[in-house]
Amino acid sequence: MSSYNSSYISLKFVVHGISHKNGRENNEDNFVIAKLESWSLSSELHLEPGLLHEIALLAVADGVGGLEAGEVASGIFVRTLEKEFVNMVSRAQAGSEELISSLTYAFRKANLLILNELSKKGKRGGTTG
Repeated sequence: MSSYNSSYISLKFVVHGISHKNGRENNEDNFVIAKLESWSLSSELHLEPGLLHEIALLAVADGVGGLEAGEVASGIFVRTLEKEFVNMVSRAQAGSEELISSLTYAFRKANLLILNELSKKGKRGGTTG
């Protein structure tokens, strides 16, 4: 059994988001900055035991230019990611495996929602995420 020995430090981040069309006709970029409630994380993440830690979700999605609905795809992506991640955090305490699983699920769900929405509209689009 290995032990993890570390000194604990406290970090504080100040996060802002801005997007610019940069001369383009429309802006296909979207982002989410979501500070989630304080959350007691499992010890497998090697955080100071017994403390509540703040969790933030930061994501950027850049709609694929040259396609009709890049802004739709990037918007669906960030909204889905935020909703699913917040739902996961509110359900239970979790460790890194659960966090990864939740984010994987959110990415897959966003992909399906994007495909369904664009198919209904008869448009093409995509996004980074």
